[in-house]
Amino acid sequence: MAKYFRLPVEKGVLVVGVLPGSPADDAGIRQGDVITAIDDEELSSIVQLKVHLARKFIEGNRVFDLTVVRGRTRYRIKVSI
Repeated sequence: MAKYFRLPVEKGVLVVGVLPGSPADDAGIRQGDVITAIDDEELSSIVQLKVHLARKFIEGNRVFDLTVVRGRTRYRIKVSI
């Protein structure tokens, strides 16, 4: 997929949609972004992202940073759940 979309990353989770009013929407995540890490822990699949998010939620850690690639730019975005 990275080659098809000409993304500057080889690993990550492609955002195919963002629900209006969701924590991702509030944080500024956009369709087409690629999430490459959560709190500096690299991601290579949606399963890893879900596991990390569930662990954060269970631990009571409701604020974390996502590393996101948008176009050719890498961002750190703070998300609150």
